[in-house]
Amino acid sequence: DVDEYVINPRPEGCRVDVEVTCEDDDGTNCADIEAPSPQCNNGEEITTITFTYIGGLCDQSSNTQEDECQDFNNGPSNTGRSRIICLSEISNNLEELFSGDVEVGDMVTIPSSASTNLGGEIMCEISQDNELKQRLKIVTSGDNESNDDLFLKDIFGSLQVESCDEKDCLIPITYTYTLENVGQSPMEITVLDRTRDGDTISLLDKIEDKTLEFGETRVVPEEDVLDVCVEEDIVTTVSAEADPEEGDPCVDVDEYVINPKPKFCRVDVEITCV
Repeated sequence: DVDEYVINPRPEGCRVDVEVTCEDDDGTNCADIEAPSPQCNNGEEITTITFTYIGGLCDQSSNTQEDECQDFNNGPSNTGRSRIICLSEISNNLEELFSGDVEVGDMVTIPSSASTNLGGEIMCEISQDNELKQRLKIVTSGDNESNDDLFLKDIFGSLQVESCDEKDCLIPITYTYTLENVGQSPMEITVLDRTRDGDTISLLDKIEDKTLEFGETRVVPEEDVLDVCVEEDIVTTVSAEADPEEGDPCVDVDEYVINPKPKFCRVDVEITCV
């Protein structure tokens, strides 16, 4: 009588590992990037300032300067293109600091030429369809003894301050998504999804060769801009799925969290008497 028992070990099948990292252009971990101090005033004249064009009326202004913002013809809408012209009075002459067409979300850097000074204050006009919609003034003297303080994230009508000289709220960053085959058989990446702020997109088309042998990796970078002046957690979740030559698919998920901590502490006191 003969009997036989055969054991045919099957190698461990599919195992994929996905890792999320993030750095700024200087190599600083995104979770460690510090926010600048918010006050632009340092006793010296501010030489350059960058705004985000947010659209909207003067009544959304939020700053500690004298309110010199006026709407015309129902003010600028939040849709369509707008024409912005900014001037400054330098040596009794009006000099153009910026002139261009923008849409909501676009950046406006003043002055547009490095050879031009701000001159202590700037006056801007916003037009749509060749019709004046808004006129405003922003003091940029940098005099920290005056009442015309200027802070990051100040809002002047349809313009919001994002940077002044070396202080910048918006930091270019790069997320890096690394996938590795940590199993014992070749596999093909079939899913690479990134979720942030409730928005999920597929990054699968960023991988040219989707087949990974054991120990091989694929790296997918994604550029973004981090606003370090807004205290709101930024959670990035990446999920990957792969199919082996034999066996069941495998999945892995990783998460990267940024907790900006802006250094904002402002108080405004006003006394009236009637």
